[in-house]
Amino acid sequence: MDTFLTNLFLILKKFLIILVKLILCTIFTIFIGYWVALIGTLGIADIKHLDWQIIFYIGFGIFLILGAWINSFFKTPDKIKLLFIILFPIWFFSTFLLHSVMSAIAEDTCLDTGLCSEGLKFGNDVMSKEYCLKEGKKWDDKRKECDMAIKSRTCREQGYEWITEKGKCSHEIIRDW
Repeated sequence: MDTFLTNLFLILKKFLIILVKLILCTIFTIFIGYWVALIGTLGIADIKHLDWQIIFYIGFGIFLILGAWINSFFKTPDKIKLLFIILFPIWFFSTFLLHSVMSAIAEDTCLDTGLCSEGLKFGNDVMSKEYCLKEGKKWDDKRKECDMAIKSRTCREQGYEWITEKGKCSHEIIRDW
C-alpha cells in the first residue's frame, strides 16, 4: 500500500509539472505571439515598413517561443536555459530600441485609440501640432500626440453612443432627425 501511494504521488507530481509547463509556455507563446503578429501584420500590410528591424523582431520572437517549448519539454543544458532567460528581456526591450518596431506600435495605437504620436507618417502627411490643429483635433503638448478621436471619445464620456457610419454622436442624429 505504501509503494502504491508513493508511485501515485510521483505520477501526480509529474503530471502537475507537465501541466504547469504547458500553462506557462502557452502564456509565454500568447504574449510573444501577440506582439510578433501585431508587428508582422503591420509590416506586411504596409510593405515599406517591412525592413530588417521588423524581420529581426519577428524572427527573434519566434526563436524565443520555440526555445521556451524546447527547454520545457526536452533535456537541454542549464546554460541554454539561462541563455533563453537572458534573451527574453533583450527581446522585450528591443521594442524600444528598434525604430521600425516602435513606429509600427505607434501606428497601431493611432488606429486603435485615435491617439497619434508626433512624427507618425500616414499618406503624404506627418503628424505634427500644426496638422492636428488644422484638422480641428486636440493636441497634447505634454505627450506630443494628437487626439484624432476627440469627438467620439467626448460622445462616449457623455454617455452616448458614437455612430461610426454617420460620424456623429447618437444624440446629434436624433436631434437632426
